[in-house]
Amino acid sequence: MKNTLLVLTACMFVYCGASKKGITHVTLKEKEDSLLVKSNANFAVEIPLQSGTGNSWEFDALSVQSKLVSRSTANIPSTEENMPGGTIVEVFTFKAPAGFREETLTFTLRRPWEKKNAPAEVRLLKLKRL
Repeated sequence: MKNTLLVLTACMFVYCGASKKGITHVTLKEKEDSLLVKSNANFAVEIPLQSGTGNSWEFDALSVQSKLVSRSTANIPSTEENMPGGTIVEVFTFKAPAGFREETLTFTLRRPWEKKNAPAEVRLLKLKRL
């Protein structure tokens, strides 16, 4: 009961964050997507992930001006009580750069200990100034 309550509380904090004023959220489900944001605005990128595989999403911070503010992981509420091996979501929160026109954020799915292997998947988010 305690564990279920803790998981639900954590999920509530993650999903309630989506309604915070001034933060735009996008769920990156496809290989490529786009998002319109204002300069210096905060935005969050949510990427679903299959738990139990050892994989995690990584962000290529060297190729963009957007600054990573925070990163978190939470279970996605489901009808099957978040069974092991279920879907989780990784949430990356960024601050858009001042005066940018557009840039592409790159996320790679891989096992952290297999850096030399090709990523299992790559997803791109094209950011455009509003």
